[in-house]
Amino acid sequence: MVAKLLLPIDIHTLQKLLFDTPSPDDLLSTEQRDLLIQLGVISALQELGDKSAIQVLIETAQRHSQPLIRRASLLALLNLARNQLPDAVDAIYYLSVFDQFIAARQAIIANQWQPSHSFLKTLFDWIIGLERNEPPLTDLTELTDIFFEKADPQLQERILSVASTVKEYQNWSHLLFLLQSPQADHLAQVVDLFPSLSQTEQMIARNRLALLAPSILQAQEAICQLFLRYDDQPSRDLAQEKGYLPSDPSGRALFFFLSGDWNRYNQIDFNRSLLLSAYISGEKNLRRRLITFSRQTGQVDWLQAIDRLSETRLIEDLSNMDWEIAISRLSQTARYAELWQLAQVAPPYWSARIVSLLSQTGWFPGESFEKESFLTLTSLATACVDLPLGIREVMRGKVSEESIESMAIDPQEKHLAIGSDKQSIAIWSIPDGEPKFTIKGPASITRSLLFSLDGDLLMAANGDQQIRIYRLKDGQMLKALAGHKGLIKQLALTPDNRVLLSAGFDGTIRFWRFPIGTEFNRIQSPVHELFSISVMGKRKWVASGGASEEVLLWSLPEGHLVRSIPVSNQGTLHLATTTTSDLLAVAGRDRSLSIWNAASGNQVAQFPTDQSPIIGITLHPEAPIIFCGSRDGTIRIGDLNTGTWLHAFEPRKSPLMAIALSKNGNFLAAAYEDGALYGWNCTSFLWAFTPRTPGSLLPISEVEEKIASAEKGSAEKAWLQYISALWKFSARFEISIGEPTIIEIGEFDIEL
Repeated sequence: MVAKLLLPIDIHTLQKLLFDTPSPDDLLSTEQRDLLIQLGVISALQELGDKSAIQVLIETAQRHSQPLIRRASLLALLNLARNQLPDAVDAIYYLSVFDQFIAARQAIIANQWQPSHSFLKTLFDWIIGLERNEPPLTDLTELTDIFFEKADPQLQERILSVASTVKEYQNWSHLLFLLQSPQADHLAQVVDLFPSLSQTEQMIARNRLALLAPSILQAQEAICQLFLRYDDQPSRDLAQEKGYLPSDPSGRALFFFLSGDWNRYNQIDFNRSLLLSAYISGEKNLRRRLITFSRQTGQVDWLQAIDRLSETRLIEDLSNMDWEIAISRLSQTARYAELWQLAQVAPPYWSARIVSLLSQTGWFPGESFEKESFLTLTSLATACVDLPLGIREVMRGKVSEESIESMAIDPQEKHLAIGSDKQSIAIWSIPDGEPKFTIKGPASITRSLLFSLDGDLLMAANGDQQIRIYRLKDGQMLKALAGHKGLIKQLALTPDNRVLLSAGFDGTIRFWRFPIGTEFNRIQSPVHELFSISVMGKRKWVASGGASEEVLLWSLPEGHLVRSIPVSNQGTLHLATTTTSDLLAVAGRDRSLSIWNAASGNQVAQFPTDQSPIIGITLHPEAPIIFCGSRDGTIRIGDLNTGTWLHAFEPRKSPLMAIALSKNGNFLAAAYEDGALYGWNCTSFLWAFTPRTPGSLLPISEVEEKIASAEKGSAEKAWLQYISALWKFSARFEISIGEPTIIEIGEFDIEL
């Protein structure tokens, strides 16, 4: 090996240097003499073989000016590695991640060496995987930790160089580059980059900013901006926990307002000037978010400070009447280009009407690239606009003559449980509507039914003031929970599936460990008759309503009273919440239906009073939609943003007994006094009333699947084809996010 390295010196000269005693100056040039000395040093370092010697060999292999010396250093390290020296194996791994050390990579693979530091193996596998076009399994979070905690500057530079050449890693490498030297402009760029990052990359950005924030004010500012600009809830939580606030007064006011910290907001912005300043200078998305949040929380007084603003409405805030007015005003004044703008972001139901109207006028878009799509939409709108739009019936059956008291749908949407005034609980299959089996309980009347989140267990509140837990697959009763001293009206389950709650006419809300069944806490409500409870997963609260003018909110699992909301003079019959918002729907004994923000205690919307008692309400888990059933048999679907009904239908002339909505909001079931049982798929209807929000993802692939399964020639198929074409067009030609476009109607303006 040495002979191969000493190519500049012949073998005879080397022999003379070993056995004769001439001066080296007589036989060697200066360069040759230096070369021999350096090779001797490398040999000595190899012989020494300790950590310091290995580090010198690494540096020599990387940076020496002579290729021969670099190669000799690498060979020395390889020899040490073959002797199983851990530091030498680590050195070979370290060098292997750099392009010029192919021999190091080959030796690792051939000898199957394992480094003493696992991060070196992780880097090696990552780089080799990328070079072979094999997707590496390396976790980005782990790579990030290696970059900041393990890698020296040279290794950091190499990681960034490799990552920047691979599309999937380019955002990540840019993020690391910015965070590597966290000056103010780099941290501002991190905030700008945030929306284009993956969820994992966003988590990395938050975590690194959290580490920098205690010593760098600009990192604290960046965390606040992630919440203000992108509504990033983890950043809000971190800022609140650590006490970080935006640096400018308008930003602080905006932060307090959007995080619902009303006391601190009112202290610094009593006249609303700071909030107005933030709104006026904010981007379109922030303006939209501010208006939506204000209306959801009932904090709308600041909107009145600007006359124009108080008359401006967002697309999602338009009621059916607003759409009728807008279309009428714009068509009367031949403002067809603005109608076309509106059609592109309107809910498909209203978009089809606009496009059909434009077609009748003979108008065409001015842009040539839009004309083909416009003609397609025109054809599809003409085919569907006059067809009835409703929810598709997918199930119909007939239950026994027993009076139906309660219903529940399992989370997997496979089973429907029906409770009666007798001892039986009927289990039906979904969506074929066939009875599977009947559970015969020991007690009469099942007033409330509830499935566990995995769908394996069914809980029933019985007439003997006990709760029974059944195993669904065979109907076997597993436990009976006793403790209530009055009839039990409703059951609820926390989102983590660990706490079962029950409430009834003994005025208590009881907390049961689920599925063990032991009672571990109890709230004695000041209201003796409790009709309804509902868990607010976002806040870890439970709402209770009954024979009182107020709905009470309690903390979970402590059971402390959080607030009271005055809702109905005659008491509350039904409550509905979701796990993702602060909205609370309240159906009163006086037949009222109101929507509240539980966190602020403000009313958000009020629906027209029903002519018949309300027997049940349920909120869609994602869309701003409420389903409401009335005793006269009518089922209504309402818009939470506007407090208006989108659709009402009466499947049969019989009193309605119970309604239930699946966990994903796609399947609605209803049972009538005469034993009729119905089930509907709601997705097509909900899509038809979904407005196009710039930047949001639309379920186009799901629409295509629905089209394939819809009945040929049906109204649903025609509407789905229009929805698909509209959303594909909107996604391709999305309105840019810049200054908002205002369409002046007269009675109000519409902000796009």
